[in-house]
Amino acid sequence: MSLLYPLRPYLLCILFAICSFHTATVYAVKQSVKTDSQEQSWVIQQIMQLQERSTRLEVLLQQQTQTSSDVKEAEKELQQLQLQLMELKEKLAAQADSQLRETKSYDNRISDINSFVNIWGVMLSLFGLIITIGAIFLGFSAKNRAIYEAKTAASKEAKTLIAKETELLVRDEQGRFEHLREQFEQQIKELQANFQSHNDLLIAQSYLDRAQEHEKDGKLDLALSISNELVDRFSISEFPEINGRVATALLNNARRTNSQGLTIDAIGIYDDIVRRFGSSSEPRLKESVVTALLNKAIIQDGLKHYTEAIGNYAEVICRNDASEDIVQKDSLQIAFALFSIGNIQKELEENDAAIASFDDIIRRFRVSEDTLLQNMVLMAIVHKGILQVVLKRSEDALDTLDMALKLFGNSTEPRQMERLAVALINKGKLLIELDKKDSACTAYDEVVKRFSDSENLEIRKHVAVALLNKGNLLIELGNTVGAIATYDEVVKRFGDSKDMELIGQLASALLNKGISQAKLKQNIESLNTFNEFINRFNDTTEPKMLKRLAQVILNKGLAQEELGLKDAAIFTYKEAVHRLRDSTDPEQIKLLIDGFNILGFKLLCRGKEELAKQNKIDAELTFKEALTHFNSALNHKQTGKASGIIMGNRAYALALLADTALAEKQFAEALRAEEYGGKFLYDATLKDLDIHPVDEDKPMRELVKRQWQLWSTEQSCYS
Repeated sequence: MSLLYPLRPYLLCILFAICSFHTATVYAVKQSVKTDSQEQSWVIQQIMQLQERSTRLEVLLQQQTQTSSDVKEAEKELQQLQLQLMELKEKLAAQADSQLRETKSYDNRISDINSFVNIWGVMLSLFGLIITIGAIFLGFSAKNRAIYEAKTAASKEAKTLIAKETELLVRDEQGRFEHLREQFEQQIKELQANFQSHNDLLIAQSYLDRAQEHEKDGKLDLALSISNELVDRFSISEFPEINGRVATALLNNARRTNSQGLTIDAIGIYDDIVRRFGSSSEPRLKESVVTALLNKAIIQDGLKHYTEAIGNYAEVICRNDASEDIVQKDSLQIAFALFSIGNIQKELEENDAAIASFDDIIRRFRVSEDTLLQNMVLMAIVHKGILQVVLKRSEDALDTLDMALKLFGNSTEPRQMERLAVALINKGKLLIELDKKDSACTAYDEVVKRFSDSENLEIRKHVAVALLNKGNLLIELGNTVGAIATYDEVVKRFGDSKDMELIGQLASALLNKGISQAKLKQNIESLNTFNEFINRFNDTTEPKMLKRLAQVILNKGLAQEELGLKDAAIFTYKEAVHRLRDSTDPEQIKLLIDGFNILGFKLLCRGKEELAKQNKIDAELTFKEALTHFNSALNHKQTGKASGIIMGNRAYALALLADTALAEKQFAEALRAEEYGGKFLYDATLKDLDIHPVDEDKPMRELVKRQWQLWSTEQSCYS
């Protein structure tokens, strides 16, 4: 509340006194100044209104707040009230003066009263003004003091609160700052570590790239040196990516070292990889360790260190089986390791164990949809079937091969189709062993039916093999015509091929066709077939093809003989001998020996014909030429078993040349030869004596008879 509230009694007393003085004055002059009664009433009314306004001001002062705006309004209204009071007093004074002028008859007492009232009025007005000013000053002072005290209290409390809040805020901010500082320090360390790791990774990769470039340029030693620098620089690293590059460098070095033939050193590098990273849980390093073990096992397998190889293959399988995430590559490693173990066991003739390894592949991956794994399964099935044949489990082998057809019979994948063709060919061979030759023909027909339209070279080779095998089988079955038709199909399908294997199959088909035609006495067709062969392969230098060519030429000579072209036949035999004369291949030498023997015998027969014509000189020259060829045949036979047929023919030539003693000695040795001696030689010689018989055959017949009796007696004694 304002400080004017305690002054309210004084203000009322002052107002009451003023009213009392005015009332006494009015009563004293009431009778004399009736004309001014209305004005006096108006003054009284104004005073009453002032009292009401004073009361309202007092109420307003009670309700006012300590805001500066309310105080100013109160001050303004008080000033207006003072002005009104002054106006009223001035009017009242004016009225008094007027009354003095109008009522000169008033006595001095009324004048004194009037003056007294005026003086007191002025004094009271001044006193009221002073009180009003003091009240206003005291109000302003009280307001300012209240505001000051409130501000002081609020400031003190605010300072205390602010101090506490500031302390808490500072403490919180310090804690948050420390936490952020620690985070920033950790992030800085991580960034520094990442930067260092990234920088080292770039350096390591640059080493690998440089080594690869040098390897491409053929500078293996420089590539090895750079990779070794990488390994030495980052041999101990906290970062898996760097360790991965180190493992890659070691793997590359092992491969390069092995390519130089340093297999033991390569194995040592693989061992180093396993030692460094064998216990790592990082996927890339685990993969490098398994790769090292696998490559090490492959090298040991090649070195025939089978026990160590099997151990490392088994470790590859074990590590991959222990992996929680079996991916395609891991599965392929398992399949390859199992297949390699099976092959080693097969090499060691541990066939049952090998079959078990192949069965493991089939069990693990037979339902796989991955093409590479399917190929491994099919290979395992084929090899299992082969081992079952070796173990004389023919029926089981047939079941195994049928399983391959069941699982992959509808496959269009080239490698699987190739292995299916092999499986069917093996099935045909197995059926032949089981004396199911008709079924074998069906198996070969199945190969042709399934794969005849394939453009894949390897599959075409298997089709050619199936056709050739079928043709040979038909000959065994007595179906020579069918065999010739089959050989014709080989020529038709593969006659224009440039592949050496297919050319080999084509050559075999033509050779067998010509021989088959000769058996059927189709001599002209046979001769044409042999000529076709010679025209196709006359310029060949490949050893196997040279052998076939010599066979064809010899058979051509036989065909010419059948056609009565004896001179042409002898020329053909000489051509065969000429082609094989300088050969060092055992198979070709065998043909050369046969060629010398055939040529010598044909010349011997021609000499007998000349004797029959009484051309003894030509006959003698022919016998000497024949003897030369028999000697050549025997000279090439020195490294092998002696042939009774060749020695018998030489004895015959000596006898016709009248060297009976040497002839008898030679025939005696012939009867005791390891090859074609004894009764076989005796019977063959008697048949030869009946070819173009002449009187000069008599000495030979007699010595043959004597030596046969001696040999028979010896055999009786031995028995």
